[in-house]
Amino acid sequence: MEAIHDLATEYQRANRHKLMVLTKWRNATPERDEFCHIRSVETLTPSLWISAIFLDGSKRHFRPEKIRPATPDEERVAGESGFMNPTH
Repeated sequence: MEAIHDLATEYQRANRHKLMVLTKWRNATPERDEFCHIRSVETLTPSLWISAIFLDGSKRHFRPEKIRPATPDEERVAGESGFMNPTH
């Protein structure tokens, strides 16, 4: 159990300030409701459970394989849309 807790801590530390993208496979360019920042990482044996806040203001929970770090081009597009790191 300690190993999964350590994994959650490390995952959150590694991705804390990164813009992330939900991998819905809808479009080549992510849309507003696909950009997010990780709010918290919880343990749910045998995996992790991510809570995130999205550009559209919604909050959702999912497994970590559903998101990935945004590419530099996606960060630029999100920045042009006015997406700042949300208040948690």
